[in-house]
Amino acid sequence: MQGAQGGQIPIQRHDIAILEELEHGRPHEWITQRRVDHARHLLEATELPINEVATAAGFADPILLRKHLRGTVGLTPNAYRRSYAAPQADPA
Repeated sequence: MQGAQGGQIPIQRHDIAILEELEHGRPHEWITQRRVDHARHLLEATELPINEVATAAGFADPILLRKHLRGTVGLTPNAYRRSYAAPQADPA
């Protein structure tokens, strides 16, 4: 696994064994879910462009982010961000 820079996660073989035990042999799914969770946070809390969110969350490209986010929450990254945008106050 790569370091945090470039969206990769540093992980030791021992950690993989623990993940396999906890996640019934699916560490890749666990890692992908952590990436989706991080992307969701970035979409909610920042105005970073989608391609930068994808990179920061560890996805190789925005298409993979879109695929995994849509599979998890049923929304594209843009739709997810819009759903969490603060409602605009009416001018007085």
